[in-house]
Amino acid sequence: MLVAAVSGCAQEGAKSPELLNRCAQLHRLWTRYETSNTINLSGQRAQAELALHHCQRGEFDRGLKELERLLRRDLIAFPPA
Repeated sequence: MLVAAVSGCAQEGAKSPELLNRCAQLHRLWTRYETSNTINLSGQRAQAELALHHCQRGEFDRGLKELERLLRRDLIAFPPA
């Protein structure tokens, strides 16, 4: 049963390589401009990694919304969908 659930997630993610590429693009953009040398950690790195994980599982709406929110919060311009 676990194998069926895992393969279902992989198949769902494979249905939309364009959305998966979009998630990866936004994640790379955030990573490029992310400030890692701060005293006050905000948890943004964990949020970005979790958003990418959601996309990899096929939960594109959830992952893309979170990545776009992080980019907007840090005032990082990103290309429209």
